[in-house]
Amino acid sequence: MENFKTLEQLQAVYNHSFGKNDLIYTAGTGSGKSLVFMMGAVLHPTKTTVLVVPLIPLKQQMIERLKADNILVSDWTGTAPNANPQILVVSVEATGTVAFDSYLATLYQKEKLLRVVIDEAHLLVTSEFRPFIKKALQIRKRPFPLTFLTATLPPKLSDEIQTEIHNPNPVIIRGPSDRTNLRYQVKNLSTVKEMKEWTLKKVADSKLLLKSHERIIIYVMTIADGTELARHIQGSVLYYHDLAEKEKNADLWTTGEAQIMICTNAFGCGINYPHVHLVISYGGSNNLLYYAQESGRGGRDGVVTDIILVTTPSYLSRFGNALSEITDYINTNQCRRQHLIRHTDAVIPGPCLLIGELCDNCSIIAG
Repeated sequence: MENFKTLEQLQAVYNHSFGKNDLIYTAGTGSGKSLVFMMGAVLHPTKTTVLVVPLIPLKQQMIERLKADNILVSDWTGTAPNANPQILVVSVEATGTVAFDSYLATLYQKEKLLRVVIDEAHLLVTSEFRPFIKKALQIRKRPFPLTFLTATLPPKLSDEIQTEIHNPNPVIIRGPSDRTNLRYQVKNLSTVKEMKEWTLKKVADSKLLLKSHERIIIYVMTIADGTELARHIQGSVLYYHDLAEKEKNADLWTTGEAQIMICTNAFGCGINYPHVHLVISYGGSNNLLYYAQESGRGGRDGVVTDIILVTTPSYLSRFGNALSEITDYINTNQCRRQHLIRHTDAVIPGPCLLIGELCDNCSIIAG
């Protein structure tokens, strides 16, 4: 147990490695979900784990990480690898091809397939990736077990996932999702001009104290907002779904040539850089699931990290009722940590006053 972060992580590793049923494992960002399939590969070195990732940038990032841990890994490029790897990393889109289906069938028939792992599994029921991941589940033509990993799967959505995977009784393991080193704040300003000016000043002040290994992420609601901020923030790069140079920009940010990432929520799932010490959500976020993912990029090294949502009523009004969850979060005078975790976890923690860094509301209460 001493080598595992939590009892739930140990249980997930065991069920993944030795169980025969589907597994849904939910645990907070930075809690070590990847250890589940990595340990499976180590414990069964002659079998192959197929890891399905939803975003192309995550694919290469994961491959490099597995190589660094001395795990035999291959990238699915359209043809079967020369030797069966411990882990085969494949994009969601590639799982629907005839060549991949044929390779998977061969692994299964030769009893060389350990499991298929669906990473960032909340996308199955919560986003534009849903059609792709549903298509990926068509690989389930044979009775091999699946493992689903996610940081944000509210209990109310568990039934939806069980319906999608056609299994009413999978093994469901939930680890804690709260991150006590995150300091949640909201800046609800009067005008969009003030919102922009506050953000530029906050970033400028933070840059003065930024060490070479530290990073900042600014999430934006629109590409236009991101482009405008990038014009004013020196040393920043942009990232959004249709940007041609998005992968190059992600590399520049990771390596430190640019320390500030301005992005839509396309830059979120699976981003594991540990030293993000400021996360700003500019204008809002689509919903609390997205916001939990965004905030989860911060403070993975355990350092106290400010998670700030800056907005204005007039900006939010552009989206009508679409941002009602976020509006409730902005307007609450109760603990923001509790408010957020209530949407992402089966167990609601105590307020910040009892368990972690104080959110802005708890700071007021504490005096």
